[in-house]
Formats: sequence, C-alpha cells, structure tokens
Amino acid sequence: MKRLRVLVVEDDPTSAAAVELALSRLGHEVCARTASGARSVALAKEARPDVVLMDCLLEGSMDGTLASRVISGSLDIPVILLTGESSQDVLGESGVLDVAGFIQKPLSLDELSANLQIAVFRKDMERLLRESERKYRDIFDNSVAGIFRATPGGRFLAANQAFAAMLGYDSEAELLASVVNIPEQIYADPAERQRMLAALENEEVLSGFEARVYGRDGDALWLSLHLTARRGPEGSLEYLDGVAVDVTAQREAQETLTTTLNLLRQTVDSLPDPLALTDLEHNLILTNRALRTRLDLEEDAPVRLPDLLDARSLPAWRAAFTFATEDRASCEFLGCLRGSGPAQRISLAPYRSPEGELIGVIYQATPYLDTLPRGNIPCASTSS
Repeated sequence: MKRLRVLVVEDDPTSAAAVELALSRLGHEVCARTASGARSVALAKEARPDVVLMDCLLEGSMDGTLASRVISGSLDIPVILLTGESSQDVLGESGVLDVAGFIQKPLSLDELSANLQIAVFRKDMERLLRESERKYRDIFDNSVAGIFRATPGGRFLAANQAFAAMLGYDSEAELLASVVNIPEQIYADPAERQRMLAALENEEVLSGFEARVYGRDGDALWLSLHLTARRGPEGSLEYLDGVAVDVTAQREAQETLTTTLNLLRQTVDSLPDPLALTDLEHNLILTNRALRTRLDLEEDAPVRLPDLLDARSLPAWRAAFTFATEDRASCEFLGCLRGSGPAQRISLAPYRSPEGELIGVIYQATPYLDTLPRGNIPCASTSS
C-alpha cells in the first residue's frame, strides 16, 4: 500500500499518541493533528490529507460526527471514525454520515491497516467513477449525432442536446416532458417502431434503420438509427439505446435523383431513334426503348455498346469514341447495329457530371438517307 498522509483528530493525548505510533509502524505520515472538530475542517482544507482518522466525541460546538460530515461531503476526503462505543451503536450513524469506516478503541494494527486500505480504495473508485461519468456526459452532450435512451413502451429516458434539437426541442428536459408516446408523437408511421422493436427482440443491435419522423413543429425528417437492445435479468427488452443521424438531405437528394432519372428515361424512351449512354469502359448505363426494341434487349442488360455494333462498324466506333473522350467534342460516323440492316448516322457526344467530370458518351443513331453500297461504311469527319 502506498504511503498515506493522515490527519489525526483526537482530543485524548494518550489515544492520539497510540494512533500516531500505529501509523508510523504501518509506514504512513501524520500530516497534521488536532483535538478540535472545527480545526480539523480547516486543516483538511489546508493539508488535503489522503484520509482522516476522527474521534467521534470531541469537545466544543463541532463534534467528530459533524466534522466528518463536512470533510467527507464538502472536501471529498475519506473519514474513518475512532470510537469507544460498540460497533452496533456506530453502524447506524456511520451509514447516515457516509464515513469510510470505523475503528473501535483500543486500536488494532491489522484493523487500522485494513480500514485505511478500504477507505482509500473506495474513495479512489468513487473518483474514477465520477470522472468516467463526467467524460461520458461530455461525449453524450457534445456529440453531433443524436443520442437517446427510450423504453419499449414509448417514453424517452434520456437524450442529448443534438437529438433534442434534431426534433425541434430546446433541451433534453423539454423533449422528455413533451413526448409521452413516441410511436404516435414522433413516428410518421407508428407501425415502423413496432417493426423496429420486433427486430430487437431477436437482435442485440439494429443498424441503418431509417424512419420518417415528425419534429415538434410538425416538420418531417428522416433519421437513420443505430439501436442497441438493453435487457433485464430475464432477457426481456428493458430499454434501448439509440444513435440518430439526420439523413433528410440525402433522402431528398435520392428522391430528386430518382425523379430526374425517371423523367430522363421517359424522355429518351419517347425518342424514335436508338439512344444509349455508356461509361468510359463502353458499358451501357442507359438505353431507350427504340434501341432495346431494335436489339431485343432488357432495360438494364449488362452489355457493352461495341458488342451491339456490326463488326464492320467497330474501327469507326473506336476512332469516334477516342475523339469524343480525348478531345471532348461531338463527332459522327456511319455504321450499323448488330444484325446488319441499313447504315445509320451515328453521333457520339461526351457526357459530363454536374461537376464537369467526363463520365461517358451519349450514342445516338439516326437514319442515313443516302444510298451506300453494301459493305461500304465510311466514317464521317468529326465536328466539335
């Protein structure tokens, strides 16, 4: 055990000398000594001992029990009471006083050693626990993600500021007081929460569960939830811990993209001539109905566009594709789709992302009205 600094509070000189001798034999230091309860509080503030040995019965307005309450409660220093009374008499008081222990006089060296070790260990553990709780609370309160704890029955037990703000509340207290029925007040579809709870009956963790919810002012938003089941002694779901991320913007962007793609598909499907969009590896990204009908293709068939051309058209295709992707300008050539047929005027145009990045080419085939000898498929000059 480490060397402890001990404050001795004892008004009997003989007992005080015995305590100091015992501490010395155990390798500890008496950092201060007094016979006064009031003085012991002042010395504890000044010397900050590791532990206080306090006689219960002290003369003056502040006896040992009162001084113990002040030192233990206000200064967070463990106090061990020294008493000439029976252990049964002291136990009741020590529980109320929350002292670290008691020793009945006359002192026993083993009992003193054990009490000192227990008192210091207990106080160290309490401090570590408080520090851990403080750090957890800091993380909990300052996290940018919403964190909450809720009962299966539909009440929030705790929430951080980010989660409260996410739902439009000013504080955790306001959220907890206002929301008394999570399924009805928060979820756009209360059945969604029931499905979530049903999944947690069999799983300890549920990730990526997305739900449409309402904030305090009726605003709808989408949350992506990471949920952990917390079970009671019998294994039943007692409460659940959740981390929530607002994915409303992503969902709205995805919905906008889906709407745009559907509109694009409808537009290109209405064109009478074959049209396709390929990536830079020639894979089909999008085709219209005219092309699919002409070649009997499925809508999302994993096909490379060169495989849909007549073999005689491939040299011209390669030259035009290189021009469109390297010079990033539109060009044309004459070619045929697979299965021969009349020559067509095929145009290629570079296709860019909204940020301007080249991601592929647009292919379109239109009728070529001039009469060409069979097998003679010239490549037209490119144009920007």
